[in-house]
Amino acid sequence: MHFKEGMSFRKISAFLNKSGIKTIRGCKWTESGSSAHSVLKKKRLRDKRLSDRKEKFDYEIVNMDIKKR
Repeated sequence: MHFKEGMSFRKISAFLNKSGIKTIRGCKWTESGSSAHSVLKKKRLRDKRLSDRKEKFDYEIVNMDIKKR
């Protein structure tokens, strides 16, 4: 929503609250949008970390065997 539709984090938080979607801990999203921002930021960092990690290894496990790529 933020990247595709250009919605602000406040509007995303309001939308999630109106839709009845709770945070992972079962709370409402903050009105300031900071919780929505935090979730997107952590996802971006996780995706980057995982993509960097995949490039470091020259081996993969296939059928419980280690094969060189």
